[in-house]
Amino acid sequence: MDRETLTVLYFADAARRAGVSEEQWPLPPEGDLRALRRRIFRRHPRLAELGGSLLWSVDEEMAIDGQVLRGGQRVGVMPPFSGG
Repeated sequence: MDRETLTVLYFADAARRAGVSEEQWPLPPEGDLRALRRRIFRRHPRLAELGGSLLWSVDEEMAIDGQVLRGGQRVGVMPPFSGG
């Protein structure tokens, strides 16, 4: 993994909607999760349908929308979970 690439992992319904469970993305010029999310939604419009209900992580920690990204990180995209 180079310093300009992110690994994006899709879980459960997010993977089904994206059609992949993992893919490599270039680090967005804006350098934050918000910019990456916009690019992911353009590539995977069915995933965009879940919009604000998706959960995002960076290196296995829950992430906030404007979080700054660095190359080499792993970004997780997860649908909402329920349980009991």
